[in-house]
Formats: sequence, structure tokens, C-alpha cells
Amino acid sequence: MRSSCRSRAFGGDVLVPSIEDLIILKLMSGEDKDVEDVKRLLRLPNLDLPYLLRVRAMPALIRIY
Repeated sequence: MRSSCRSRAFGGDVLVPSIEDLIILKLMSGEDKDVEDVKRLLRLPNLDLPYLLRVRAMPALIRIY
């Protein structure tokens, strides 16, 4: 799993964060709207939950605390 991909909408020149990275960013903000967004994102069928927990969530939590 890559942590970003090139967007076809912008001619392939713009890197767009993965869903998993977006979830981490929203959790780190702690805003009510972002937490609600995360709840919806966690329902996506193509979410790589093991990647999210192993590669992204734990380092982010370590940096916060």
C-alpha cells in the first residue's frame, strides 16, 4: 500500500494522501467534524485497516504523547 497516489483529475501531477493517511490527519486534529468524517471513512470497503494501525496510527500516537 502506498501512502499517496497521483491524482488523474490534476493530470497526474498532484499527490493525494491515501484514505488511511487522511484518517490519521483527521484524528490528530480532534475537531468534532473530523471525528465524524473518520466514522464515515472507516466504513469504506477498501480501507486497509492493518496498514492503518501498524504503519500510520502507532507512530502518530507516539508523536502526540
